[in-house]
Amino acid sequence: MLDKGVRLSFFTRHGRFIGAAVPASGKNVLLSVRQFQAYADASRAIEFARAIVRQKIANSLAAPEDLAGQNPGVLRAGWRSDFEDAIASCAAAPAIAMLDGIEGSAAHTYFEALMRFNKSRFTWEGRRKHPAPDPLNALLSLTYTLLTHELTGLLDGVGLDPYLGFLHQIDYGRPSLSLDLIEAFRAPAADRFVLRLVNLGILGERDFHRDPDEHLALLTPEAAKRFFAEYETWMLQTRTAGRSFRHSLRAEVERLAAAIDDGAPWTPFRVELAPETK
Repeated sequence: MLDKGVRLSFFTRHGRFIGAAVPASGKNVLLSVRQFQAYADASRAIEFARAIVRQKIANSLAAPEDLAGQNPGVLRAGWRSDFEDAIASCAAAPAIAMLDGIEGSAAHTYFEALMRFNKSRFTWEGRRKHPAPDPLNALLSLTYTLLTHELTGLLDGVGLDPYLGFLHQIDYGRPSLSLDLIEAFRAPAADRFVLRLVNLGILGERDFHRDPDEHLALLTPEAAKRFFAEYETWMLQTRTAGRSFRHSLRAEVERLAAAIDDGAPWTPFRVELAPETK
């Protein structure tokens, strides 16, 4: 796998990342230098951060909008204007703190809208993590973790430092740039996947047990195998803008590297799901 350039990540059953077998890192030292220069340039760094939040909200708008087309009358009146106002606010945000506030408010609105399409027996009381106390939150966190580590390997492969982000600030051991890039993929690649698993009954109540000491929900070993098989199928077969999600992750990293390398503007991943995926 290492010969093929494949990063192999290891997790506990709780979804905690243990470590990875990593192919040889990218040797593009000049790209690394330009990444640090972009990070140090306050005006350029905030533009990257604005783009990340703006596109995350735009892609979050697309998810309930697609689902509403198949389920008319589910969403409250005026729900779309909240997203549009948040997208417009990004352009004038002068600092990361304000962007965090815009993103947080939009995320609350988004999950309130998205979970109206939860047809499973699992209840939703809001986004909870560290630890995830219920099955829906556990599935979301696990899927986000997998996407983050896929992006970390891709960033390392092209010569970008996964730990130096623009929206997510530097913190010890946190792959901030990977977390930046996952934002645009959360709604289409992760959240829609989780809804599909529970709405189709691929995973149900029997597939989880609760760890009383750590107050979190865990997949049973058999259910975990089913989850990973479904995740691979989803990432390889679900297509947006002519690419699978896995190819879209690679394309996202390559486009970011090109923008950092030549100083050009960068627009994060925009979802365009095929009709059969909606």
